Amino acid sequence: MPRFSNFLFSIALASSSFFSFAECMSLEDANRLASLYPNKAALDLPPQKTLDEAYCSQARYVQAIQEKWGEVEGKQVGYKIGFTGKAGQKKFDISHPAIGILLDGMIEENEATLSFDFGYRPMIEPDLLVFVKDEHIMQADNLLDVAKSLTSIHAFIEMPTIQFRLGKVFTSRDLIALNVGATKMIMGEGVEVQATPAFLAKIAAAQTAFFDDSGKMIQSAPLSNLMEHPFHAVLWLVEALKAQGKTLKKGDYISLGAVGRLFPLFNETKTYTYRINGLSNAPIMSRVTVKASN
Repeated sequence: MPRFSNFLFSIALASSSFFSFAECMSLEDANRLASLYPNKAALDLPPQKTLDEAYCSQARYVQAIQEKWGEVEGKQVGYKIGFTGKAGQKKFDISHPAIGILLDGMIEENEATLSFDFGYRPMIEPDLLVFVKDEHIMQADNLLDVAKSLTSIHAFIEMPTIQFRLGKVFTSRDLIALNVGATKMIMGEGVEVQATPAFLAKIAAAQTAFFDDSGKMIQSAPLSNLMEHPFHAVLWLVEALKAQGKTLKKGDYISLGAVGRLFPLFNETKTYTYRINGLSNAPIMSRVTVKASN
């Protein structure tokens, strides 16, 4: 497995840019954009010139969504990590991952049914989620340390939205400002994380399969696609949050990122099933039905 030190350079690049008192969207713009989130219209986002501006804008945008949703749905429950794949980084000209905020109202139970219009330009991607066991995770500096501070690992379907008009050119900074597209997620089955080298090897070797309801396989991909080992994403997040003066807490969700491609959804009724093979005796699964809207 690759050494964590391989990722230190990207961590430094990211953490040096968080919240250094840059200009960002106004409170008025944040409230306007939140009023349209997630499914009413394309968003006209003020230009995001730097990562500083993008993260400052994200903080104001998320706060406005929280105020709109209230104490229950608007409660922060964790973080999502975006741009974990080299292809996405190259496409959006960013050399490291990025952080988004997860709110309670974004999380749906396994086998949920959502209307196609749950968001503007909805997408779907096979993902991976872990739960934090305790704050000791903030001292982790290797994969085994990460495993000791997690409770479970889950098949997780993310359903982000691209809230820009079709054909509009947008950047990684624009996506970060809009909370890396976080909209809906499907919480699937999980297994207990075992803090052993053997279990870490299982994760690295595990294979995923993504199907539609015709039985067609849309994608097959190894979990090692995710930063060569998914727990590298956790290590990246730990260092990035330290740079912000923040701490992961017991029970926090961490969405680790896509294990393959991001797929557009179409206005049709379809069920999607995501399976992970190799973490336990039986595959773990997450499933969602997208129902056509009028």
